[in-house]
Amino acid sequence: MTGPTWRTRLAPWAGLFAGPLAWWLHQQGMGALTFFDCDASTLATLLTGLVALLAVAAAGAWSWGAAARERLEPARDVRRFAGLVSAGAAVVFGLAIAFQTLAGALIPECAR
Repeated sequence: MTGPTWRTRLAPWAGLFAGPLAWWLHQQGMGALTFFDCDASTLATLLTGLVALLAVAAAGAWSWGAAARERLEPARDVRRFAGLVSAGAAVVFGLAIAFQTLAGALIPECAR
């Protein structure tokens, strides 16, 4: 019998690590875009926000799925808890990205 693969070991933690990383990359990307090109389009803001939200949603779903699979094995309660916390963290960071994207779309480009 073989041990768990790296994907299986990473799954409960995916939302916890991907959420802040996606939020940071989105913030830095939009900050750089606005700094170097004040007339950046609202479409670029919406597209980068959508990409970041999709990444966070995928990581959160992966963590949630890992937590659901661990439900039948009480000896692995730590992995289930980590999966649930990671999925919750992905939701929180997804909201942060959504609000940041909304602000970037509503405020005029050169006023940012």
